[in-house]
Amino acid sequence: MKMKKLMIAAALLCAAVTASAANCTIEGKIGNLNAPAKIMMRYALEDGSRSQETVLSDGSFTFSFDVTQPVWVSLIINYDNAPFLRDTRNLLTFYADAGTVKVTSPDSLHHAVVEAPIITQWQDYIAKTAPTMIQIDSLLGVMRLAEPRETRTTPEFLAKQRQAGEKMYAELRERQKEYIRNNPSSFFSVIALGEVFGNKPDVAQATPYFEMLSPEMRDTWQARKFAGRLDVSDRIANGNPAPDFTLEDTNGKQVSLSDFRGKYLMLDFMGSWCQSCRREMPRMKAAYEKYKDRGLVAMSVFIESRKQPDLWKKVIQTDGMPWTCVVDWQPEMPVAKNYGITGVPRVMIISPEGVIVRHDVKAAALDQVLDEILPK
Repeated sequence: MKMKKLMIAAALLCAAVTASAANCTIEGKIGNLNAPAKIMMRYALEDGSRSQETVLSDGSFTFSFDVTQPVWVSLIINYDNAPFLRDTRNLLTFYADAGTVKVTSPDSLHHAVVEAPIITQWQDYIAKTAPTMIQIDSLLGVMRLAEPRETRTTPEFLAKQRQAGEKMYAELRERQKEYIRNNPSSFFSVIALGEVFGNKPDVAQATPYFEMLSPEMRDTWQARKFAGRLDVSDRIANGNPAPDFTLEDTNGKQVSLSDFRGKYLMLDFMGSWCQSCRREMPRMKAAYEKYKDRGLVAMSVFIESRKQPDLWKKVIQTDGMPWTCVVDWQPEMPVAKNYGITGVPRVMIISPEGVIVRHDVKAAALDQVLDEILPK
């Protein structure tokens, strides 16, 4: 399969090619600030963020660190020794890359100007995609202001907002796709790729755009993660065998996915901490009661923290969940990772033969989907 070959090639590339590190220096001048004023710099890497801080001297500061690709940077000024995270009066975010980045302002980060080649690329990307984003924000903002305050968070209003923005979001995605086609060697094509296709990319649609990226861009950690999501999407697509797994139930008994062969299985990924999961539980239970006589069984996989090892069991009891429940412990979460679970709730329907029939069923559509799939 072409997709499999692509993933193998990507994996080999990542193993064989390690981008060499180069220095990035951020030089700044923010007015004439002096101690006790301090500035903190935080930047994002694949395995988490790093930070540095220094005292301002006549407004000047310098940060230096090594990079292998562009990184997202935030600067924040602390004027009076309060904790940095509690003071967002002066916050500036931007991309930085190897070389020198200059940040200048007459008084504060709010008025700062950032100069670097990567900033020029970023501004070009924004110029080609931001107008639509601004229109979307404007439309949704106007709708929100026109709606009575007490109904602004209702599912009905939020659905109306989503529907109104749908057409413009489609236009934005087309602009981002065009940017990828025209700029395969730009880091912002990698950013656009993730924004267009998201955490659960359609393999047929997303793969051509991934392949458009230059080898250097495919070796960024964002692109490698996207390739992993493509691989998962390909693996758990409708019609593919559901990967088997074994986890412990509430009594410590080992339960495997294959134990449910011969029945249609409603496989639910959730968490005791997930309020939306619990809000959807009445629908799940109603669907189970309605279709269990037509051969439906169910299993919930709880994604849980060992810090509260019994919380999931209490939720099962409180919510009256009548089916098998097992636990997939954080941070390892081998089953959730293998199934590409990036958010919960997530419901799949598995056939009696162990084949994925539907890989992502929304609660609102669950009754209709089960009625179509299950034998009459």
